[in-house]
This record gives sequence, C-alpha cells and structure tokens, in this order.
Amino acid sequence: MEHPLAHAVDRIDPAVLYRSDDLAELLGLARSSVNTLALSGWFPGFTWEREPNVGGRQRVWTGAALIAAADTEPPALDHSRYAPSTLWRLGCGCDSCLAWHNADSRTRRRTAADAAFPEQQRQEVLDLISAGAVATIEEAAVKAEVTRGRCTGSPAATTTSGPRSTKPPSRCASAASGAADRAATGRAAGEPHAGERTVRSGDQRPTF
Repeated sequence: MEHPLAHAVDRIDPAVLYRSDDLAELLGLARSSVNTLALSGWFPGFTWEREPNVGGRQRVWTGAALIAAADTEPPALDHSRYAPSTLWRLGCGCDSCLAWHNADSRTRRRTAADAAFPEQQRQEVLDLISAGAVATIEEAAVKAEVTRGRCTGSPAATTTSGPRSTKPPSRCASAASGAADRAATGRAAGEPHAGERTVRSGDQRPTF
C-alpha cells in the first residue's frame, strides 16, 4: 500500500518543522490518529520538543523526514485500533472500509440534496399535481418556486424526441410521476369536474 504522505509530498517543505497538528491537516486526520500512527511506526524520524505553557512534550518532524517517510512501505493497518474513516483516508480499500466509504458518500449526497430541495417543497409539488392544480411537473416546479432540474433530477429539459436521460430521477420526480398517474387514473373513471385541469399525456414526464 502506498504511504499516505506520498499524496502530500508536493505540500511539504523539507526545511520546515511539522508537528502532529500539521500532519493531521496534511492528511485529513485527527491529531489523536496521527499520534497513534506515529507510535505504530508510520511517521519515523521525529524528535521531541517541549510544548510551551503546557509542560508536556510533542513530536516534531522536519519536512525532509516526512518526505523520506513518504517513500517507504507503511506498516500493516490494525483495523481494531482505527475507525473506518481513518483507515480509508490512509488508503485502505478492503471490503469493510469500502462499504463505509460508500455509505458515507450516500449520506453526504442525500444531505446535500435535502438541503437544496427540502421536504416541504417536494411535498408542495406533489400536492399540486395530486390536486390537479397544474398540468405538468414543470408548472408545479414554478408554483413551488423550485427549478425544474431539482424536480425532475435533470439539469435541463430534453425533448420527447431526444435521447432519454440515463440519470436516475429525483425522489420528487418519481413520486410526482406517480401522483400524476394516480390523479389521471382517478379521473379516467368519469368526467373531470368543471374547471379542473388534467395532466396531458403529451407533456414531458421525467425519464426513468
């Protein structure tokens, strides 16, 4: 496995002194993880210095020592001592660490999506379509003051004759399509009420 410092060599100055906090920032790790890894032999070549106003001591490396360490084979990772997040950032790609990374990525994407298109707005779009207050999802998006791309899960509109999108529809697009279908099916059993607008079959629908 490649040493994690190998990816930070271009940001290390051989003439500068680095401490645990500096290493933690370079590698995206907690200081406690850096100290534990140093004990395990991951960052050799350190010396000790007194911490001012604390009375303790801390490890300090020269940039040259870190650059030299980056060119070595790191010791085996002890999965019982480190969190999956630390192991992944250190370069471990085992099944367990990969599963953590995938779950973490999904959570981050979902959090970002929910922040950009909150549940209240999604529900407003669905309610507009279910009630027959709009003829298209695009119209519902305008009334809910949200972009069409947020509602359909695509960055821009495509024509019905153009290529189908391979991007999965957003949760709202899937639910909105179902709501529109249910509304249209319910009205198919009889004539629509006076003034009621129906979803036109020719209007574009989100792709699946």
